[in-house]
Amino acid sequence: MTHATRLSRVRPGWVVASTVGGAVGAATSYPFTWVVGAVLGVSGSAMVYWALLTGVSLLGIAAGQWLVLRPTALWARSLLLAELSGGVAGVGIGTVSFGVAIGVTNAAAATGLAFFGGCVALGIVKWLALRTRVAWASRWAVASGAGLLVALIGASVFTFLFLHAIGDVLGAQLGQIGVALFRAMQGLVLGSLYGVATGGVRIRGEAV
Repeated sequence: MTHATRLSRVRPGWVVASTVGGAVGAATSYPFTWVVGAVLGVSGSAMVYWALLTGVSLLGIAAGQWLVLRPTALWARSLLLAELSGGVAGVGIGTVSFGVAIGVTNAAAATGLAFFGGCVALGIVKWLALRTRVAWASRWAVASGAGLLVALIGASVFTFLFLHAIGDVLGAQLGQIGVALFRAMQGLVLGSLYGVATGGVRIRGEAV
């Protein structure tokens, strides 16, 4: 391939893999949230909720993207490692940013700073991991950071609109399974938006 082509065009399953991966990851985030909250003594913390939901969703997204790329992309493993390391860095920086900001501002501003800081960290780490592997590492880093920020905002809006109308009903009717189902819906929103953003990156010269 010598001309620039959108990643989602050469890999048609990219957005689907990201969406499904996000949903599966988010659905399985509940036990992690419970364990981490119990260990830290902050069960029910909104920041722990979003940090773990985002982190495990990114793990699922990375796995889905890797499966799509694995058969033919020589850089699939590098991309997977970049996704994982970037996700860890993003969640870590976002959580620390929230902890620092909450002492000097309100929860909404602290959450916004956490989202932004985490997304910047995600992009930087992914660029560092890929810059020697693909020529479009900088575009990928920008698309990943911006895409995750948009995805987090979208998932937050979805949660605000449907937590009580859908989430509470599912939880009341199905217990923990209902909670997992609602988290899967959040992951669908997050994964689809993230997949669209990263799938729009134009790649050139790499074997796909």
